[in-house]
Amino acid sequence: MSGPEVSVIIPAYNAAQFLRRAVESVRAQTYTAWEVLVVDDASSDDTGAVAEALQAELGDRMRYLRQARGGASVARNAGIAAARGRFLAFLDADDAFLPDKLARQLELFERQPQLGLVFSDFTTVDLAGRRQRCFADPNLRALAAPHEEVAPNLRVLTGDFFGFLLRQHFISPITAMVRRSVLGDTIRFPVGLDYWEERVFFLSVAQVTPAGYVNEPLAINHFVSGSLSRTDVMQNLAHRVRALEEIARRFDAVGPEVHTTIRQELRTCVRALALARYKRGDFTAAAGLFARCLRLQPSLRGMVHWCQAAVRAARTPGGDSAADSLRPIR
Repeated sequence: MSGPEVSVIIPAYNAAQFLRRAVESVRAQTYTAWEVLVVDDASSDDTGAVAEALQAELGDRMRYLRQARGGASVARNAGIAAARGRFLAFLDADDAFLPDKLARQLELFERQPQLGLVFSDFTTVDLAGRRQRCFADPNLRALAAPHEEVAPNLRVLTGDFFGFLLRQHFISPITAMVRRSVLGDTIRFPVGLDYWEERVFFLSVAQVTPAGYVNEPLAINHFVSGSLSRTDVMQNLAHRVRALEEIARRFDAVGPEVHTTIRQELRTCVRALALARYKRGDFTAAAGLFARCLRLQPSLRGMVHWCQAAVRAARTPGGDSAADSLRPIR
């Protein structure tokens, strides 16, 4: 092999239990001009030992990088910086590719050389072993995106894909392949977010390049026991709010429709977090969040919710006053 065409970037944190499965799924690809970069985010388990054993087996087709703890975005960005391939694919250490993943996406790139991003459907496997195609979810509108089918299950997106993606996020990193050149020196995964960092990344990509997708499941997302994104509702909502704030900061100036879409979704998430805080008895925080909802979109219902939370906060021993709850939430 003269050089890798595709660089598969695997961020890994305490992934000793799953890493071999992920790397073996790359090894099993029908397309063979690939390299694997495992970026160890300061794991404290045997991830390093597993990675070194795999590196010994794969030789120069795999590189193992270790970094100080920085999170998945920092690890993916380190992989982007080190990648040698013209195309980049992303795989989480606890997930897996299906054998034709790289081949099918490269086929679409070859047919449509103007594309800078190709993603696909994927299969989820829950803790009970039940499988479901992601795009089969009736709440997900990925298949409704305007498109042209250029070959069986190979589709090029048409129209305002950025706007469509802004209204509903449906691209998982494990399904995506990106042409390295479209990223330049500026498009990277945002550092500091613990949730939806991939949404910010793919919105940035969608701003600068046409996209397409393969309407087939090409990867497997394995649910992992104890995942905070699935078990801690409060933290999940708080992370969503922070991610939407970042999306607003980056894309709010694109146009009035984008501004409205972002504000509506942000208000929905802030209100859900306010209700969760209220039900947990954290009335001061709930009042502040309801006040923020009012600033995003004034309404009589929102005023009633704020009054209820503010009164309860004022009556709670040791709680802040109702007036204090109007301080901006940061």
